[in-house]
Formats: sequence, C-alpha cells, structure tokens
Amino acid sequence: MKQDNIIIIGCLINPSEQNKFKQTIAELANLLQSELQATFPQFTWRLPVVERSDLPQNPLQDPLELLEFGSNLKLEYGFDFALVFTNMPLKPRFNQIVNAVSSNMLETAIISTARIFESPSKIQINQSSPEVTHQYHATQSNNTTQQACTTGDSQYSISLLNTINQILALCKHNLGHLWGLDHNDQSVMAPLINWTDINNTDWTRGEKEHILAYLKKIADPRLEETTAGSKLGQIFFYLHLLKQEGLSILRDILLLRSWLMMLHLGKFTVTTVISVIFLFLSAEALEMGASLDTNWVNVSSVVIIMLTTFSLYFGQNLHKIARSDKIMEQAVRSRIVLIGTLLTGIIAFWLSVFLFAIIIIYILPHKVLLNWSGLSSSLPVIHYAKIMATFGIMASALGGNLEETEDLKAVLFYTEET
Repeated sequence: MKQDNIIIIGCLINPSEQNKFKQTIAELANLLQSELQATFPQFTWRLPVVERSDLPQNPLQDPLELLEFGSNLKLEYGFDFALVFTNMPLKPRFNQIVNAVSSNMLETAIISTARIFESPSKIQINQSSPEVTHQYHATQSNNTTQQACTTGDSQYSISLLNTINQILALCKHNLGHLWGLDHNDQSVMAPLINWTDINNTDWTRGEKEHILAYLKKIADPRLEETTAGSKLGQIFFYLHLLKQEGLSILRDILLLRSWLMMLHLGKFTVTTVISVIFLFLSAEALEMGASLDTNWVNVSSVVIIMLTTFSLYFGQNLHKIARSDKIMEQAVRSRIVLIGTLLTGIIAFWLSVFLFAIIIIYILPHKVLLNWSGLSSSLPVIHYAKIMATFGIMASALGGNLEETEDLKAVLFYTEET
C-alpha cells in the first residue's frame, strides 16, 4: 500500500545498455529527485531506476511500443509515473525529429538520449588531460541548474555535465506534460527541436502552482486502498472515480486536443466525406430525410455517436490498454481518459461533418434538393445536416476500423512528440 504524500517516478532502462548510459541515468535520477524535492517539499520523492531485460531494444525504437510497455510496468510496480529511457533514436510519426514522447493518458513518457549524446556541439576532453571522477554537485539558482565536477579515476568528456543538464530539462518538459502543462516559451515547457540549446530549465511560478495542485491528488491514497473503495464493485468504482476526479479527467482529455484527432486518420475521414457526398446525390436519402421526425434524428445521432466510439474502442482492441489483474484507480482512470478522448474526437468530427453538410446544402441547387426530397416549400437545412452527419459517422465507424491500429493508438495516446 502506498503511503501518503509519496510520489514515485519509475525510471526504466534495458540492462543491455552501455555502462556510460546506465551511469548517466542513475546520476540523472538522483539529480531530478533532488530538484523535485527542493521544488515540491510537500511530497516525498522517489525515483527508482529499474532494469528490465524484456524492455524492447531496437535500432529504431517505436515510442508506442515503449509507452504501452512502460504503462504496464507502472501498474506492475505501483509507480505513479514512468520514464522509459533509451539510447536509441525514436521512430517519428508526426514530426521529423523526435527526442521524447509523453502520454498524459498513460502517465508515461519515453526519453531518447540518442541526439543529445551524438550532438556535434560536444567538446571532448583531451586524452592527456587529468582524469575525472563522476561526482556531481547540483545547486539550483533561478532557472539554471549549476553542476560541478571533481577530478579522479575515469575519463569523461567535459560535455557530460551539460549532457545530464540537457536530459534533465527534457525530462522536466515531459513530466510537465504528464502533469497537465501546455507549452510556454518562458519556461522549460518551451517547445524545442535541439535540446542541446536550452534557455530555461525550470517551470514558472504559475506552472509550479498548477503542478502542486495536480500532484496533491496523485499523492493521496488510491481509491482501491481506501476502506470505501475496496468494497466497491467495478461499475460503482468507475462512477465513484468520475465523481471524485471528473474535472481532472476532463482537463486531461482536453489537453490531448482530441478534437484534432481525426485530422490524422485518413481512412476515417475519407470514408465519412465520401459517404456524405453520395448521400446528397441520392434522391432516396433526401426523400427519407423528409419523413424522419426531428426528435428521432436527435436521439439517433447520440446513439450512433456512442456506438461509433465503442466500435473503435473494441474494434481496435483499445480496451486491452492499461489492464491489471485487479481493479486499480490508475488503470481505470487511463481507460476513462481513453474513452473520453475518443468520444470527444467523434463528437468534434460529427460537428465538422454537420458544418460540411450545411455548406453542401447551400452549394447544391435548391430546386433540385426540393424535388428529390419531395418537399414543396423550403428545405430544413439543420434537419438534413444532422441526418447526413449521423449517417456519415456510421460509415466512419467502418473507416476507423480500417485504420492501422498503431496509427490510431499514436493519435490517441501521444500528448506530444518532443
């Protein structure tokens, strides 16, 4: 059972990584723990470094695979958050260059040090220079972490100190996303392509206040660990969690910008648009629309949106994400955020198709539409737009399940490719 006011961030690495990399991550975990403890003394911070030989290790790492793996290990070890470190480059999906991928939904982030270690700006120490020992003294002043190094046994590059500082900033940026922060050019949340050029390495005062409020809920005992929560059945567990953390869950859903989700799903979008166009070119569809009651159309729209959401949820095996042997708050919360993100995306897409249908109605000849619908006076624009949007969403359920599973998961899970 987790104790009060303890935040655990698991640092996951593959034991087959080079010793230099593992040593750097160990130093980084200690430094990050010290900074978080100094910044948020209200909590006790723990950052255990866990080596897992079953952690995927490929020449080009798939962040989606690592996110799912890290999320499962987070539940297995009882971590609050997970950082998965790799020295291999990450496979990009939406950007050309990827240093890290965060998922607020899965409370997991993937950090790649490949580009940082291989930066051409690194200045190597001369081989004849004094040997150096890897002992770091970290002190925080305003937005910069000052680090010092003392001489000793093993050879290091002078840039190793800067390297840890760069990885530290990258970690804090992605932790900020896990904790509900958006981009901010005035802090470590500034979007960067090259993490060897860092101006700010800390959060602003306002961001720290937001993080503190966010973490207070995380540090509390989990619902399954409370007396009341341990007695709840599965349905009531979901309802109780929604009542308790509804606003926080809604904020996480909006942070994922789910209304832009369908812009990345080509088959889904094309299937819907083509279906709407063919419906408008069909006299039978317009004639049927004239006979449908408005209330029936409204109810049908809601039902079909829900059915489309769950068709994608189960059709793409999204229900297998964040699974655990017993009911757990973290797993349940991830599923609720996932369903909510998918539902919000479907609703946003329905509204887009609705507006698209209105535009088509005004473009097509009015007399032709009246003749096809069998109406004598005016065409109910809103009524027909709702019908076309609803039928279009029905077709999109098929189109959505034609999408590659990995592409749909990436659209849903990724908070950002950094």
